[in-house]
Amino acid sequence: MSRRDPRVRRPIDALGLISADGIPYLAPEVQLFYKAKKPRPKDEAALDAALPTLTDDQRHWLVRAITQAYEPHPWADRLLR
Repeated sequence: MSRRDPRVRRPIDALGLISADGIPYLAPEVQLFYKAKKPRPKDEAALDAALPTLTDDQRHWLVRAITQAYEPHPWADRLLR
């Protein structure tokens, strides 16, 4: 559950991933959720870099999360293209 909005939920085992080298990292859609609150130029660049790698499930989760927490959001249209 997100502290920003309790409606935004994610199973704990889906919050992170593990690289091929065994290094744990935060799932990109989760990181982008936090960056979406007040996107700065570097957050926009992070979205641009992540977009080609996000799966449909990741994109849809992120759209649901940002629209629940932040109402209409300019990233939603970009994520659904």
